Amino acid sequence: MESLSTVVQSPFLAAIASPIVVMALAAFFWWRAGSIHSMLERLWRLVAGKAEVEDPALKKLMQETRDLERFRFVYGLRIESMSDLQCLMSWMKRHDISIVKLQKAKPWIDIASAELVRKPTSRYVIGCFASIVICCVLITVALHLFTATDVLLKMRESEVWFRTDGYSVRTIWGTRLATLNSCTENIEALAKSTGFSSDEASVLCTSFGEKSLHKLVQQEVRNQQWLFGGLATLFFVLLGLRFLKLRAAAEAVEIRKKMDKKLEIRQSRDKGIVGAAANLTADAPAKLS
Repeated sequence: MESLSTVVQSPFLAAIASPIVVMALAAFFWWRAGSIHSMLERLWRLVAGKAEVEDPALKKLMQETRDLERFRFVYGLRIESMSDLQCLMSWMKRHDISIVKLQKAKPWIDIASAELVRKPTSRYVIGCFASIVICCVLITVALHLFTATDVLLKMRESEVWFRTDGYSVRTIWGTRLATLNSCTENIEALAKSTGFSSDEASVLCTSFGEKSLHKLVQQEVRNQQWLFGGLATLFFVLLGLRFLKLRAAAEAVEIRKKMDKKLEIRQSRDKGIVGAAANLTADAPAKLS
């Protein structure tokens, strides 16, 4: 006997799946490369054929555009012209900095500046550490609420907030106020200990006996698992992004230290050369005399 999946399909999902994937890939390419000239060129070839550009200047421009797009897509560094690319490659060779290190320090790369790598401030680093601590706290709270077996509810008439797992009533902070196993015997005691009105206490006890309270709690537990599970995932993503930002700042600081050290060595060497030249100049008249 054939299964249901072999004879039934979802035409709506099948119809939109491919366009969504294509648009997502195009958006990713645009975000990564900063432009879509290569994609538009391929679209042009599909429409107008594979005829090559004849004008040498235009042909060179299109080739440089493709090269820049490829560089930005592969390495993620925002290079806008071939002259910037040549300057970057010369700078890398002069300072002995690999492209991998520049990729890690990408947020601090500024091609327009003379130093090329900006130095992160102490305030920025402290802010990254503070945001990491905040994300960790929020993740802990979200996971705790995700695994909770009770739910937070509010009475409409008395406006009393309480937590319940379907068997007991607790305050927001977890202090047990009453159990529901024998609440039908003394509804007034339940109302007095919880702050509910008599009608609210009666309805709560009735729903406990009819198992409708348990169904409500189970439904709300599933809802809060979706909510706090999603929030925990979001906070995990934000935490990962903060760690990447902190790693980028650390790489930028390391690159700047390496640059400053090379500059100090060059300056001390230049001072030594100038001093030696000055000594030779001073000794020359004495030797002549």
